[in-house]
Amino acid sequence: MSKYLPYDKNLLVSLTPKTTVLDIYHTVLSAAGIRITAETTEKRSTEASVGFSAKVRAIVPLFGGGEAGTQGGLKAGSGNEQKYEEVPINLELPQQVAELLKEIGSKKWIILENFHYLNDDIQKQFAFDLRAFQELGVRFVVLGVWREKNRMAVQWRPVGQSGRGPG
Repeated sequence: MSKYLPYDKNLLVSLTPKTTVLDIYHTVLSAAGIRITAETTEKRSTEASVGFSAKVRAIVPLFGGGEAGTQGGLKAGSGNEQKYEEVPINLELPQQVAELLKEIGSKKWIILENFHYLNDDIQKQFAFDLRAFQELGVRFVVLGVWREKNRMAVQWRPVGQSGRGPG
C-alpha cells in the first residue's frame, strides 16, 4: 500500500474502536493543516451536555496573499507571515469538509487505516458520507480486514434486502 500511496505524502487517519465520524473529519482537516477551534454558543436550557460539537470554526491558511476575512497572522522564524481565515464549519456535513479541503488546494488521498475497528453504525454512517465525498472529488482509501466475505457489499444494502439468504 505505502508503495503506491506513501503515508507521508497523503493524509493518514488511524482509526480505533472509539473513533467517531466527527473524529475522522477533525483528524483529516488537522492533517491538512487546518486548525479547528470550538465555536462558543450560548444556550438557554436546563440540560447540560458535554462533548465535541459538530459546529466549530476552522482556521484555514490563506495562500496567494488573500487578505479578506483574516484573523491575524502567525510569524514564522524566517520572517514570513502566514495569514489565516476563520470560517464556521459543521463537521457533520461532508460537503463542508470537502469544500474546506478544496479551498486550501489539498489533492492528497485520505487513507483510513483499520476501518474494521469502527462499530457497524459508524461504518455505515461513513459509507453514506463517502458517496458525497466521491461526488465532490475527495479521494479516500479505506483499509480494513473483516472475517466475513463481501462484508461491505452485504452489510449496507437498502432496508428490506438483507443479502443473507432466505430466512
